[in-house]
Amino acid sequence: MIKTMEAKDGLGLAAPQVGHSLRIIAIIYPTGSFALINPRIIRKSFKKEIMEEGCLSLPELRKDIKRSAKITVKALDVDGKQIKMVAEGLIARIIQHEVDHLNGILISDK
Repeated sequence: MIKTMEAKDGLGLAAPQVGHSLRIIAIIYPTGSFALINPRIIRKSFKKEIMEEGCLSLPELRKDIKRSAKITVKALDVDGKQIKMVAEGLIARIIQHEVDHLNGILISDK
Protein backbone atom coordinates (compact mmCIF):
# COMPACT_ATOMS: atom_id res chain seq x y z
CA MET A 1 0.00 0.00 0.00
CA ILE A 2 2.85 2.38 0.80
CA LYS A 3 4.49 1.68 -2.58
CA THR A 4 1.19 2.38 -4.37
CA MET A 5 0.86 5.72 -2.59
CA GLU A 6 4.45 6.67 -3.36
CA ALA A 7 3.96 5.86 -7.05
CA LYS A 8 0.80 8.00 -7.20
CA ASP A 9 1.90 10.79 -4.81
CA GLY A 10 -0.88 9.84 -2.39
CA LEU A 11 -1.08 10.61 1.31
CA GLY A 12 -3.42 7.82 2.37
CA LEU A 13 -4.83 4.56 1.07
CA ALA A 14 -7.41 2.06 2.28
CA ALA A 15 -7.01 -1.67 1.60
CA PRO A 16 -10.29 -1.88 -0.41
CA GLN A 17 -8.81 0.62 -2.90
CA VAL A 18 -6.20 -1.96 -3.87
CA GLY A 19 -8.58 -4.92 -3.97
CA HIS A 20 -8.26 -6.22 -0.40
CA SER A 21 -11.36 -6.60 1.74
CA LEU A 22 -9.54 -5.65 4.94
CA ARG A 23 -10.01 -2.80 7.40
CA ILE A 24 -6.51 -1.37 7.02
CA ILE A 25 -5.42 2.15 6.14
CA ALA A 26 -1.91 3.33 5.37
CA ILE A 27 -0.72 6.91 5.63
CA ILE A 28 2.39 8.68 4.37
CA TYR A 29 3.22 11.82 6.29
CA PRO A 30 6.36 13.99 6.31
CA THR A 31 7.43 12.42 9.61
CA GLY A 32 7.01 8.87 8.28
CA SER A 33 4.48 6.29 7.21
CA PHE A 34 2.22 4.10 9.33
CA ALA A 35 -0.75 1.77 9.10
CA LEU A 36 -3.86 1.46 11.23
CA ILE A 37 -5.70 -1.86 11.42
CA ASN A 38 -9.41 -1.81 12.27
CA PRO A 39 -9.37 1.95 12.92
CA ARG A 40 -12.34 3.39 14.80
CA ILE A 41 -12.84 7.12 15.21
CA ILE A 42 -14.11 7.39 18.76
CA ARG A 43 -14.19 11.18 19.12
CA LYS A 44 -14.54 14.10 16.72
CA SER A 45 -14.17 17.78 17.51
CA PHE A 46 -17.09 20.11 17.04
CA LYS A 47 -14.77 22.41 15.12
CA LYS A 48 -14.90 21.63 11.40
CA GLU A 49 -12.61 22.68 8.57
CA ILE A 50 -13.24 22.77 4.85
CA MET A 51 -10.41 21.74 2.56
CA GLU A 52 -10.10 20.51 -1.00
CA GLU A 53 -9.51 16.77 -1.22
CA GLY A 54 -8.51 14.43 -3.99
CA CYS A 55 -8.63 10.65 -4.11
CA LEU A 56 -6.53 7.96 -5.77
CA SER A 57 -9.78 6.13 -6.62
CA LEU A 58 -11.15 9.19 -8.46
CA PRO A 59 -8.00 10.95 -9.74
CA GLU A 60 -9.85 13.55 -11.82
CA LEU A 61 -12.12 14.67 -8.96
CA ARG A 62 -11.23 17.36 -6.42
CA LYS A 63 -13.85 18.54 -3.97
CA ASP A 64 -14.16 20.79 -0.89
CA ILE A 65 -15.01 18.54 2.06
CA LYS A 66 -15.96 19.56 5.62
CA ARG A 67 -14.32 17.38 8.28
CA SER A 68 -13.58 17.51 12.00
CA ALA A 69 -10.39 19.40 12.81
CA LYS A 70 -9.38 16.95 15.55
CA ILE A 71 -10.17 13.27 16.10
CA THR A 72 -9.31 10.42 18.44
CA VAL A 73 -8.75 7.01 16.86
CA LYS A 74 -8.41 3.53 18.31
CA ALA A 75 -6.74 0.86 16.17
CA LEU A 76 -4.15 -1.87 16.07
CA ASP A 77 -0.65 -1.10 14.83
CA VAL A 78 1.26 -3.40 12.46
CA ASP A 79 2.47 -5.45 15.44
CA GLY A 80 -1.11 -6.04 16.62
CA LYS A 81 -0.73 -3.69 19.59
CA GLN A 82 -3.79 -1.63 20.57
CA ILE A 83 -3.15 2.09 20.12
CA LYS A 84 -5.11 5.26 20.72
CA MET A 85 -4.05 8.44 18.99
CA VAL A 86 -5.21 12.01 18.75
CA ALA A 87 -4.80 13.60 15.33
CA GLU A 88 -5.34 17.17 14.17
CA GLY A 89 -5.19 19.09 10.93
CA LEU A 90 -4.11 17.28 7.78
CA ILE A 91 -3.42 13.94 9.48
CA ALA A 92 -6.94 13.95 10.99
CA ARG A 93 -8.36 14.71 7.54
CA ILE A 94 -6.42 11.84 5.92
CA ILE A 95 -7.56 9.35 8.57
CA GLN A 96 -11.21 10.44 8.19
CA HIS A 97 -10.96 10.18 4.39
CA GLU A 98 -9.49 6.66 4.56
CA VAL A 99 -11.94 5.44 7.22
CA ASP A 100 -14.71 6.67 4.90
CA HIS A 101 -13.29 4.29 2.27
CA LEU A 102 -13.49 1.41 4.75
CA ASN A 103 -17.15 2.29 5.21
CA GLY A 104 -17.84 2.43 1.46
CA ILE A 105 -17.93 6.25 1.24
CA LEU A 106 -16.10 8.21 -1.47
CA ILE A 107 -15.64 11.98 -1.76
CA SER A 108 -18.11 11.85 -4.67
CA ASP A 109 -20.74 10.77 -2.09
CA LYS A 110 -20.25 13.93 -0.04
